[in-house]
Amino acid sequence: VKSNIDDSIKTVYEKSILRKIIGNIKNGSIAINDIILNVEEKIEYQYKNKGPLQFATGFYDLDKELINLNNYHLFVFAGRSGMGKTTLVSNIALFNSQQKNSNVLFFSLETTKDEIVKKMISSIGQVDSNKIDLGKLEQNDLKRLNEVMEKLKEINIINCAPTSLA
Repeated sequence: VKSNIDDSIKTVYEKSILRKIIGNIKNGSIAINDIILNVEEKIEYQYKNKGPLQFATGFYDLDKELINLNNYHLFVFAGRSGMGKTTLVSNIALFNSQQKNSNVLFFSLETTKDEIVKKMISSIGQVDSNKIDLGKLEQNDLKRLNEVMEKLKEINIINCAPTSLA
């Protein structure tokens, strides 16, 4: 890659684009030997663990369908309101935080932080969220919810919500 920009390029805009491309090539270049080492480590991991290094949902049938989704990717779940996106994703976040001991960043554009955590507590404690909302908890429900809240304090989930929902 030529480090000096050819004078035949007439516009400042073209020059700035070319500088950006050259900078990206220099900054993002990785020797193939380093890439091979990374691929080799992944192959070895998959061989030892008899399966792919993949993102897991905790739902066996869904994991089979999502076999090509790898860790370190950004996952976006979209759909109409009330379709269960937040519930599904909160369960996936809990699974990865608890079972896989992973750090999870979780946010919703339509659900507040408190609502997300309440759904998690309700799900793990197996207490109907309507009972929580209506204040119709029994003593054993309250005991389970308190135990769940203590466990949740130890997991690695960072919960973000837009300021307007906070």
